[in-house]
Amino acid sequence: MTAEHSPWRPPSLHHREKLDHLAYVVVEEEIDGTMGLVVAHWPSGGRGAPRFRDDGEFEVAVDREELQRRLAERRVPEAADLPDAVAAELRSRRVEVGDVFAIEVLGELSPDDDWRNCEWVGETIDLTAEAREAAKAKMYEALTPELDKRMAKRLIADAKEPREPAA
Repeated sequence: MTAEHSPWRPPSLHHREKLDHLAYVVVEEEIDGTMGLVVAHWPSGGRGAPRFRDDGEFEVAVDREELQRRLAERRVPEAADLPDAVAAELRSRRVEVGDVFAIEVLGELSPDDDWRNCEWVGETIDLTAEAREAAKAKMYEALTPELDKRMAKRLIADAKEPREPAA
């Protein structure tokens, strides 16, 4: 399986063998105590940026307080080396628009189910920081032109030449 077709593995999930039971969930909006989530099948992309399928993505509305309560026990990978009190604070921080989670969906991943009460939320891993970094890398990749091979060779040769220390 090529990296393009293998599951996306952000650093916090690199040790996991299987990821297909997880859903990629983004908090898209909040209106009057209701949060709109985009739920997608776990993306491919290997260790690069996530790549989503053309099908299987849908939006659901959930109660903000219920979602907050369910996510209070989420794992926060970037907090692994932090004191317990800081990690607990990160786990219980307010859920905001733009947050991204890997969530084990309890039951079927179907837009026809009732999502509002959040009983579908299983193990949850906060991937907000990693998803933002992947999105930035993908944006920079899209905005940066491919380097001409002759120019690349010249830059490498210039970098290898000894330089006089600046006075």
